Order: sequence, then structure tokens, then C-alpha cells
Amino acid sequence: MERGRYDVTDKVAVVTGGSRGIGRAIAMTLAEAGATVVIASRRFEECRNAADEITNAGGTAMPYRADISSVANSQALVDFVVGHYGHVDVLVNNAGTAHSRRLMTEISESLWDKVWDLNVKGMFFCSQAAAKDMIQRHSGKIINVASMAAGIPSANLVPYVTSKGAIAQLTKAMALDLAPYGINVNAVGPNWTLTDLTSKYLETDQGRRDVLSKTPLGRVGTPQDTANAVLFLASSASDFITGQILYVDGGWVAGK
Repeated sequence: MERGRYDVTDKVAVVTGGSRGIGRAIAMTLAEAGATVVIASRRFEECRNAADEITNAGGTAMPYRADISSVANSQALVDFVVGHYGHVDVLVNNAGTAHSRRLMTEISESLWDKVWDLNVKGMFFCSQAAAKDMIQRHSGKIINVASMAAGIPSANLVPYVTSKGAIAQLTKAMALDLAPYGINVNAVGPNWTLTDLTSKYLETDQGRRDVLSKTPLGRVGTPQDTANAVLFLASSASDFITGQILYVDGGWVAGK
């Protein structure tokens, strides 16, 4: 990849949920563009494998075990990065969870809390911890991984859909708070993306037909599609952009 205006050399980037899928692609892409990447998730072995792949390719990466649904863990992650590298330049809040489809009357309190503790509370407090460091330097990029669901709800996914809608507002609200300190806060909203978690559905005839029929560009999204958008938002090319959601959806939202 030619870095050019998307060069993030000497930037320290933290990617939560970075051990697989979209998060892993983001970590790899930021590293290819010159960033030092800390890959954080509950799956330490997968984090280490991703970090090893980056270092074997000539990049710089470190694995870190963290459950972002815990406020203490979020703070500890940022404290570790600042202690080891001196600062945090880019935070990518990719850690998140979904759930199987079920009617709203079948949603338990524990399921609601599981989704919201990671998707919303975890995202906020990880951002808060990073922002404290960024404010001191009047510089930083926070990028939230939302979903197309932030703009288009789906049936039988109430906790997930509402959490992604909350991320859209959280992104805007944090952007307003942090703009005076030179910190950009944006989000990306992927469409159905082919990963290990979605392949079972997307590789069926029905699933593929359903997704492609609603995607004007006529293909299923890849983790790299989202990673490219994150790199743009992490780089200086997006310095005058904040409080926005960049939908990486092949035109799905536009068609609604």
C-alpha cells in the first residue's frame, strides 16, 4: 500500500476487538500504513497471532488482553499503552457483540446488559480514558465501529440495533465535547461483512440473495472495506471531519 496522505507513521493506535474479523483487518491496515498497533481483546492468543503477523511483515504491534465491558479494564488498557509508548494517537473502538434474533418480549435483562455493557458503556469509557491523554496533547482520533443498523433497524434485534443507534449519538456528542481539544471523533457503519461470524449465513443462497438484493454495488462487504475507511479517518486526510458516520455499506442506507 502506498501511504501518501494516509500515512500514520509514528502514530500509536489501539484497536479493541482487534483479534479477528473487521478488527484484525483494521489492525493490519493501520500497521501497513506505519502505525504502532496495540491489539486488544479477550482472546489473547488470537491477539498475539495477529500481532505476530504484523511484526513478521515488518510492522510493530503488541497484543493485550482486555474485556472492554469493564471500566477498570478500559482504563488499564490505556494506562498500559501510555506507560509503554508515551501516548495514544488513535483509538478504534471495534469491540462489540451481537445476539441471535428474538422477539423483543423474549429479551432478558442479562442479554440487554451484555450487549450494552460492551457496545455502548465499554466504548464510552475506553474513549474517556484515551481522551484524557489526547486532551493533554490537543490531538487524537477516536473511531467507533457502529453498523448500518445505526441508520436502518432490523426486526428481532432490539438490543443490538438500539446499541448501534446509541453509538451514532455517542459519536456526535463526544465529537462536540472534544473538538475544542483538536480531537476528531467519527464512526464507520459497515453493512453485512464476510467474516467467520457471518459466513454461515452469507454463504447460503438465501442469505447471499437477501444481502445482494439490497446492496446497490452488488457485492458483500469485506473486512478490508471497513479497514480502509478507518485508515482514512485515522489519517490527517480527515482532519476537518468530526461527528460523522461513514457508512461502508455498498449503498444500502442510500437506497432506503
